[in-house]
Amino acid sequence: MKMKVSYQDMLKALYCATERIKAINGKPDAKCNYTRDLSFFDYVCQMAESICAEIVVARYLGYKDFEPTINTFKDEADVGSKFEVKWTKYANGAMIIYDNDRNTDIAILVTGKSPNYEIRGWLPVSIAKSKPWRRQDQPTFWVEQYNLHPIENLRRSSHGEAALSM
Repeated sequence: MKMKVSYQDMLKALYCATERIKAINGKPDAKCNYTRDLSFFDYVCQMAESICAEIVVARYLGYKDFEPTINTFKDEADVGSKFEVKWTKYANGAMIIYDNDRNTDIAILVTGKSPNYEIRGWLPVSIAKSKPWRRQDQPTFWVEQYNLHPIENLRRSSHGEAALSM
């Protein structure tokens, strides 16, 4: 599902990214960031892109008044009460799940760069944390896109039915 963000969305994402980074004193959480060679500005860009992905997912799911959070991190879902948004700039990139992602959430993969994004699919986090997808070189799970459910199927699934009741 291809989607675009507006200039206003990008400004909101940039503001939120800088606020999130200020909340952690400019130091990425060691448990969740394996790209240690990022410059500060690359980190801001990466954070802003991931927030745009949250905006895209919220819009697709029908959350009209969605506001990205600043300092909830892994304590709350990115969108609604159950949706963890995963973003990568790589069109064929895998969905990366971390040990501290909440098992009760539904992970949704978004790829692309502003303003153009594509929702690639979804999978319950508890299923994504399966042994075959465990990386040996870091405590993460990499789920290739062909293992994801199409986003169009989310609403019809028991997972979407429970999570989308707004």
